[in-house]
Amino acid sequence: MAKGSRSALKNLRKSEKRKIENKAVRTKIKNTAKKINGLVTEKKKDEAVVSLVSFSSIVDRAAKKGIVHKNTAARKKSRLQKKINTLS
Repeated sequence: MAKGSRSALKNLRKSEKRKIENKAVRTKIKNTAKKINGLVTEKKKDEAVVSLVSFSSIVDRAAKKGIVHKNTAARKKSRLQKKINTLS
C-alpha cells in the first residue's frame, strides 16, 4: 500500500473523479457557447435563442454545483444574449 492514510488515499480518488466530471461540464459549456456564436455568425436567430435556453440551464447547474462562479455564469449568459439581440 502506498504511503498515506486510507482516508487521504480515498480523498485523492474522489477528487480525481470530481475533476474529470467538472472538466466535462466546463467543456460542454464552452462547446455550447461556440455553437451559439456560430449560429449568430450565420444569422440564425431562432436556433440561437433555442440553444441559449439550454446553455443557460447548463451554466446555471454548473454554478449551483460550484463548478463555475455564479458571476461567471451570469456574465457568459449575458454576453451571448447581447450577441443574439444584435440580430434583427
